[in-house]
Amino acid sequence: MMSDGKKIKSVLVVGAGVAGVHAALNLADLDFKVYLVEKQPHIGGKMTQLYRTAEDNFALGAITPILLEAVNKPNIEILTLAELEKIDGEPGEFTVSIKKMPRYVDPIKCVTCGLCWPECPVQVPSEFNYSLGKRNAIGMPYAGAVPNKPSIDPSTCLHMKGEECTKCADVCPTDAINLDAKETIQELKVGGIVLTPGVEPYYGSSEAKKLGHGTMANVIDNFQMDRLVSIYGPTKGQVTRPSDGEVAHKIAFIQCVGSRKSGDDSLEYCSSVCCMYAIRSAMSTQAKDVENDITIFHNDIMATSKPSEKVFGEAKENGIKFIRGNVSSITEDPETHNLILHYVTEAGGESHEEVFDLVVLSLGLIPSQNGVNLAESIGIPLNSWKFPELTEHSNLASPGIAVGGSFKSLEDTPLAVADSQAAAMEVADFLSDAESEIKKSSLPPELDVSGIPPRVGVYVCECGGIIPKVVDTKQLHEFAGTLDGVEDTRIFQYACYSEGMEEIQKSIKENEINRVVMVACSYRSHLPKFQNMIRQVGLNKFLVEMVNARELCAWVNIEEKDKATERMKEEIRGIVAKVKGLESLPVYTRDVVQRGLVLGGGVAGMTAALSISSHGIPVDIAERTEILGGNAARLSHSTKGGNVSAYIDDLVKEVNENPLINVIFNAELQEVKGRVGQFSSRINTPSGEYENEYGTIIVATGGREHVPQGYLYKDSKNVITQLELEEMIRNDDAALKSANSAVVIHCVGSRNEERPYCSRVCCSQSIKNTLKLKEINPDIKVSHLHRDIRTYFLNDIQYRKAQEAGVNFIRFDEEKGLKISQDNGLLVEATDMKAGARIELKPDLIILNAAIIPDEGNTDLSRLLGVPLGEYNFFEEEDYMTFTPVDFSKKGVFLCGLSHGPKTIDESIAQAKAAAIRALSVLTKDKLVHQNVYAEVNPGKCIACLTCVRVCPFGVPFINDDGVAEIIPVECRACGVCVSSCPNDAIELKSFTDFDVIPQIETMFA
Repeated sequence: MMSDGKKIKSVLVVGAGVAGVHAALNLADLDFKVYLVEKQPHIGGKMTQLYRTAEDNFALGAITPILLEAVNKPNIEILTLAELEKIDGEPGEFTVSIKKMPRYVDPIKCVTCGLCWPECPVQVPSEFNYSLGKRNAIGMPYAGAVPNKPSIDPSTCLHMKGEECTKCADVCPTDAINLDAKETIQELKVGGIVLTPGVEPYYGSSEAKKLGHGTMANVIDNFQMDRLVSIYGPTKGQVTRPSDGEVAHKIAFIQCVGSRKSGDDSLEYCSSVCCMYAIRSAMSTQAKDVENDITIFHNDIMATSKPSEKVFGEAKENGIKFIRGNVSSITEDPETHNLILHYVTEAGGESHEEVFDLVVLSLGLIPSQNGVNLAESIGIPLNSWKFPELTEHSNLASPGIAVGGSFKSLEDTPLAVADSQAAAMEVADFLSDAESEIKKSSLPPELDVSGIPPRVGVYVCECGGIIPKVVDTKQLHEFAGTLDGVEDTRIFQYACYSEGMEEIQKSIKENEINRVVMVACSYRSHLPKFQNMIRQVGLNKFLVEMVNARELCAWVNIEEKDKATERMKEEIRGIVAKVKGLESLPVYTRDVVQRGLVLGGGVAGMTAALSISSHGIPVDIAERTEILGGNAARLSHSTKGGNVSAYIDDLVKEVNENPLINVIFNAELQEVKGRVGQFSSRINTPSGEYENEYGTIIVATGGREHVPQGYLYKDSKNVITQLELEEMIRNDDAALKSANSAVVIHCVGSRNEERPYCSRVCCSQSIKNTLKLKEINPDIKVSHLHRDIRTYFLNDIQYRKAQEAGVNFIRFDEEKGLKISQDNGLLVEATDMKAGARIELKPDLIILNAAIIPDEGNTDLSRLLGVPLGEYNFFEEEDYMTFTPVDFSKKGVFLCGLSHGPKTIDESIAQAKAAAIRALSVLTKDKLVHQNVYAEVNPGKCIACLTCVRVCPFGVPFINDDGVAEIIPVECRACGVCVSSCPNDAIELKSFTDFDVIPQIETMFA
């Protein structure tokens, strides 16, 4: 801590992939100063290389706005080409040394004109495309990289190898390239550290080499395949064969190459995500040509997330073939380079050969070497697979240092995001008493432009000579000066340079400009900069519009210069007409009730409440029963062997002793009103009604175990569920010591027509309990009847241990069914798919892996809160679930735990902490401040037809006490759906009203 005993309210986040960026954004929302350190020249990590996520979101399109949000966040400082070298000091006041490698391109001077990399003579395999295609020594990995500036790779640059080459520097119009730049060391003071260095592909498997990876041209890996499928990849989305460039039509995917196996160079664990990414990649490939013949060779399919089983089913329905078996070898036709697969099916053990155009090996994932080196250097313990060995149920590696994302645990993107948010929450908890050091900049009062005739300034940027090569900027300058309302027009070499912006600000002041048009480059990257520029001289930031003369004109009309100039004139004419009608958008504020409501007192609800209360915010927990703990209170031990009972007891004690947490037992929520920051609720309790107001609500109402139908459940005391077995273990039940044999039946009540989802945790929980049974009763014989064993990540090690302990795993034929009877003791009959024979088992105990199902009160609660349920009746997060794993589309309401879907106790805890940090982004504010485009209802024209209420994808419009629709600006996403749907034209989108847009259109087409 600081010499005065205070902690520093700043955090270092190491690794700027999807996990690190979310950790940084969430900490910034709590007014932390955040330093986001990334070794690569650009942020976004592996997500930027992905085509579609397992949830079928377009990865690059989904993550780019988030990366730009981080860039434009005032209290996030991004340090690319940087590494954490050393940590000194104490928790709460660390001194960190950051080694910054040179970019060799000044990001301030560089205007991303694109002239440098075509001049570079170097051509080397592209790491971004996993060695498919080439790159130059200078450049960017993809067009929209963030930051959108090139860098030079010193390991391939000819100049840095001592050769005479300065071609990139010679052509740079802004002198942005410095080939003699040196590395520097920067010291920072931070209170805490979040490590999210991510993962990387595992290329060290002898199995992959045996199957031709690296020696047969048309044997590629899953990472390369995703780049081929991507429309932004080296082949623009054409899945071609590396050997001849021909489009591949018959493709094989081979799963678990070099993983889920014991051996010196194999990964023993499951990488969790490979199955679904292979399925998604196969579906994307098939969508390009329905005649494609795609086969996936696999063992167990890890379709464990909520939508995964459905996607798996869709893939089979769409004709993708799934063969359960082992590919023993691949031979290559020396003339055609076609590939002959030799494989043995699990069912019957039959040998086959089949010819394919292309083979894709699904390689596993390992912790990034950078992350491993860093963890070892700062003393974070690692397990034998080099993942951090942390205290159970926590992201903390040591006080003030937390680990998150896929570096901590291999998981799909939504869970990785939630886990990074949990890591951020734990560091924020540690620094909860630190005082913010962020200085708020003072701005001049805004000029009230209402009633003042528009005085427009048109400023043309030449982008260092790039735009004038195609567009005659002098003509644009002269033309703009002839337009009605234009008071000043100027040309700048670089309008985005500080000198250029100062000159524009001077023009605004001298000419009393009150509307601004920038003829420049991309509004996506530069509009925030120009908005801040005009705000600094007293203009509302929404009184500026941009015309993209570079990307949308100069770069795409090189051969038609005259037409390009005329086109720009028309665009300027239209945008000037629009900008004259623009109005200032006010700063909207909304008071926040600084109290949180958590629905549910299970492990997720208690965790969320404790995290919120650690920041001095009072919390009510509404629990329907008379005790805390939920389903977790029935558990004995975790998959890692930890004592869950003791953990829950400690958690309950901590909640009960916390003066900021009020637990309402036997609570029934009756009514919820209000919106984000200002909710009110009415709760029925045995002692009467309880009413209070809240800023946020977290749904943590849990799930429940399915009550099996059939299987002799309830007819025989020796037929129990997995959770009942757990209670018997917890209570040291003597019956477990006397049983000679047991049969575990998987997927009872799930993966069927009624519930076509996987309950995710059953396989791991049942194997955990089986090992405990063997510990209690070493002689007991246990058989598992299953369809797949879905023990993802390190749980797969437990699966292997169970096999080594003599546990029998039998894949049964689901179509032929199971038969259970008890004429003379219990009898289980099934068909062993591997042997193809009917088997009979006579166990003393039958244990049913019953499905996790949604709480029966979800439908009513969904109606009360105005939040959606998914098709399985679990609560459904926002549509962009990949990056908003705990957010409802309704702002101010969050979810976590089993209410969202099946998950482990650790996943529930991480999600609860993620929900807490999202809630604190509201609760720590006195007021919510919003200044952006939003939809507004004209109450005089609204007929309360409810159209807007129905069509809004985010549930924002509501009918207020006056009987008309209302839209709270802070909730509006400015999508415009309500505006276009309103039958009475009663809604307008600010900055895009009829008074703004129609003059623009009429002027352009006059």
